[in-house]
Amino acid sequence: PKANYHFHLANCWGQLGDNEKALHAYLDSTKVNPGFAAAYTNMGTIYQGRKLNEKAREALEHAVKLDGQLAEAYTNLGIALQDLGMGDEAVAMTKMAVELKPSLGAAHNNYGR
Repeated sequence: PKANYHFHLANCWGQLGDNEKALHAYLDSTKVNPGFAAAYTNMGTIYQGRKLNEKAREALEHAVKLDGQLAEAYTNLGIALQDLGMGDEAVAMTKMAVELKPSLGAAHNNYGR
């Protein structure tokens, strides 16, 4: 319950445009529940927005390790890998996202990056 509180608080901060507070709340969420894959996914997205691609990669790799069904995490991991110059790995992650969730438009869009 406390991890969910921090996670939802982080989502609210993100909706309000305060990604710094959102990031801290996601970190608090993962301290309470180290297995909270969605929190790592969202942290990765914030890191991507800041062009902190290595941090994004770490968070997103952790997310997919915790939950191999998170298509959004694979999509964002593909973007981070592409931005790090790791094209082959990026394509593999994007392909995994499409296989997991064929309706995820963002994954399909990444093929064109």
